[in-house]
Amino acid sequence: MVSIITCTKRPERINDIFENYGRQVVKEKELIIVLNYDETDIKKWQEKAKQYSNVFIFQLPAYMRLGACLNYAIEKSNYECIAKFDDDDYYAPHYLTEALKAIYETNSDMVGKKNFYAYMKNKKALVLHTMGQQTLAGPTLVFKKSIFNKVKFSNKIKAGSDQKFQRDCLKYGYKLHSTSQYNFTLIRTDSKGHTWKISDEEFLRISELVTYTEDYEDYVKKDF
Repeated sequence: MVSIITCTKRPERINDIFENYGRQVVKEKELIIVLNYDETDIKKWQEKAKQYSNVFIFQLPAYMRLGACLNYAIEKSNYECIAKFDDDDYYAPHYLTEALKAIYETNSDMVGKKNFYAYMKNKKALVLHTMGQQTLAGPTLVFKKSIFNKVKFSNKIKAGSDQKFQRDCLKYGYKLHSTSQYNFTLIRTDSKGHTWKISDEEFLRISELVTYTEDYEDYVKKDF
């Protein structure tokens, strides 16, 4: 039983968000979407949601920071595990299957990926990237909702709230575990659209090239 939470400022990501949710093979799931901008037709999202089960749409003012939006989504969730999905990345069908299995088999409080695939659209390059720190990649966090009793996302910082959240979890003694590199892909269209401001050339230099392809999904999918 898992609650997927997604906060977005980009209405053009509507299909990506719903498709990532729809392809997850876990049976007990829900999707909490927080629209974090003022000028939006929420009815369009509500109409789209009718095509799926257990989808809930909320809207918060644009001035509210990501951390506050994530906390709001968690408060609205109904299940015992939380999966933080970004609005522009790829989550394969067994992404949550693997994550939930890892939580219970390793008795971890949070799982995610330290090694992960990234697809650079401009170069049609699939690479394998490794986090250069103790924490996990922000778009891959899946954790027990009970963590929220002691640790919340910071609503005081503009960027890096997911990394601070993990550091705070470690301070409280929560156990983090890294899952495999499979079933997730960070999608890079260009450096402007990402919080991590790094050029494609630099990102390619600090990552391991896997292949040049237009069909990265077959490389990253794996059953669990």
